[in-house]
Amino acid sequence: MSLHRWRAMLPEGGGLPSEIWDRRHKGFVAMLAVNAAGLFVFALAQGYGVSHSLFEAGLVAAAAVAAWLTRDRQVVASVISTLGLLTASGVLVHLADGSIEAHFHFFVMVTLIILYQDWVPFLLAIAYVVTHHAIFGVLDPSSVFNHPAALANPVKWALIHGGFILGATIAGLTVWKQNESLRNSYQQAAANLAEAETRQRDALDLNDNVLQNLAIADYAFEMGIPDRGRAALKRSLAETHKIVTELLTSSMAEIEPGDLIRSESSVGGGPA
Repeated sequence: MSLHRWRAMLPEGGGLPSEIWDRRHKGFVAMLAVNAAGLFVFALAQGYGVSHSLFEAGLVAAAAVAAWLTRDRQVVASVISTLGLLTASGVLVHLADGSIEAHFHFFVMVTLIILYQDWVPFLLAIAYVVTHHAIFGVLDPSSVFNHPAALANPVKWALIHGGFILGATIAGLTVWKQNESLRNSYQQAAANLAEAETRQRDALDLNDNVLQNLAIADYAFEMGIPDRGRAALKRSLAETHKIVTELLTSSMAEIEPGDLIRSESSVGGGPA
């Protein structure tokens, strides 16, 4: 399979409508706040002091505040939110002395981050997991892993964890791609409907304001009322000019002098 076909199977990313992104981001900020509170309580339960517990939880709380304050810049806010949520995962693993069950928090967070439907936070999340496990696994293996194989080779197991997390997100990537396809189909259908409504409106305007006046003019001339006929013709010409102007304005970014002059062949049908 070619690279182009592989790329076509993946979502494009970065296309969430603002109102949907705002709603999801509020949920992520709330999740950061809940994680911060939970980590503080868990740290105390694990026997850590108040200062240490506040520091660990404070990292996540700070991310919640920063993610909220930067919400008008989607990429920046989503990156801060992603870093905060995965930091919560890392802190939980540390507080749990590398318990394998605590690692599931990473799986949940990376899967949820797909809801941003943006490649920047998603790839950042995968990179964070591998980097975190590798660096802290080397510096303090017992704070990340709790089984002999990983303690002996933390970098290898960091890559293994990253690979499993990437595999676990395949379903999420599939849903992401389907959502994009559905949204594109909806947008195309909406555009087609808007175009149809515009054509119908233009047809009604043409009938009501141009053809009717032409009919009145024709009737007036037949009845020997030329003043009324000329008035109807003027109204018809004015409405025609208005309709043509609106059509050209909506379909052409800028009309240069001479753009609307027909060629001689198109006017007269070409030389005899």
